[in-house]
Amino acid sequence: MIGRGSAHFLPFHSLVLVQGVTGHGQQTKKRFHADRAAGGHRDHRRAHPLLLPAVQAAREAARRSQCTNNLKQIGLALHNYVASNDALPPAGEAFSNEYPAFGWATGPQNFSMKVRLLPFMELGNVYNSCNMDVSAFSWGTPGPPVINGDQINRTVRRNKVASFNCPSDTNEVNQQDPQTPQTSYGENRGMNRYNDNWAFTGIGYFQGHDGPRNKTVNFATIQDGLSNTAAFSEWVKGKGQYLQDGLHMVYAIPNGVTTIAQGDPDAHFKLQQLCQATTSRAWDYKGEIWTMHDGVRGGGYSHVVGPNRKSCNQSGDESLIGASSYHPGGVNLLLCDGSVKFAKNGIAVRTWHAIGTIANADTVPGDVF
Repeated sequence: MIGRGSAHFLPFHSLVLVQGVTGHGQQTKKRFHADRAAGGHRDHRRAHPLLLPAVQAAREAARRSQCTNNLKQIGLALHNYVASNDALPPAGEAFSNEYPAFGWATGPQNFSMKVRLLPFMELGNVYNSCNMDVSAFSWGTPGPPVINGDQINRTVRRNKVASFNCPSDTNEVNQQDPQTPQTSYGENRGMNRYNDNWAFTGIGYFQGHDGPRNKTVNFATIQDGLSNTAAFSEWVKGKGQYLQDGLHMVYAIPNGVTTIAQGDPDAHFKLQQLCQATTSRAWDYKGEIWTMHDGVRGGGYSHVVGPNRKSCNQSGDESLIGASSYHPGGVNLLLCDGSVKFAKNGIAVRTWHAIGTIANADTVPGDVF
């Protein structure tokens, strides 16, 4: 018979519920052995830190998968655009408002490639809110007949397109206009223009009067092969603060890109070396305006520096800002054939250069991904 206080005589390891009778003939409440219960709780608390890395890894795997799906959706839209227009969408404009013959006398067509893809992503309503008779956004106040589309196109600019943002990157760059969402993705513009006769060597091209940049690109133009050429990739968004180093920051090369003479056959390799050596912070606004064509602000990225390496911005031309991400080990890369690969941080720089050009007769190793 279990009498008063008999619970104290149970073995230490026991978890049996006990029910005793008090001296007044009343039953005691059911309870666990106190010491054992406390020990159980301590074991539970100790298990948490062991589980955290696995939980975090699973969550990041899900985020990376969503990022991959975002790029696949962009790739599908790109192919559908080509099927309808026999060319890739323009990535922006150059001097278009200066030539009324182009039909854009009231404002530059400085819309990003992503804006052109909206109707092919079941986002025709967002696209239809865009007024392309004026600019997507203009710095300063242009004189007539050019109209600054800042206010006119604010509605479309404040639309957050989930497919244009990597869930692993929660940086916020638009502190002055928090309602304007950022973007994580941009088209491949190839190598540095200064060392490539001022031309884009990726898939991006501009409407307008700038000859080296206004050559229309279609799939036939991509002579290096659709499966060997980058279409889009991602970057870590800026923070708009300049307070700390990291993948969000863009740096400055002393004396700029002109440090390497035009015509140097190894200019791009030398430029990426100079970029990795600098510590001077220059710019912290990557992904700021998704509707605008400015390089990495809303437009394209370059293939001069490898994945998750230091990026540099020089001479008003952001063609040393490369692909980056918060995914461990590399970046997601959309190829022109619509497939998405994971480009590792350790990819050879010259191979990365080859993936970034559309017609340079480069060889890309079959096992690069």
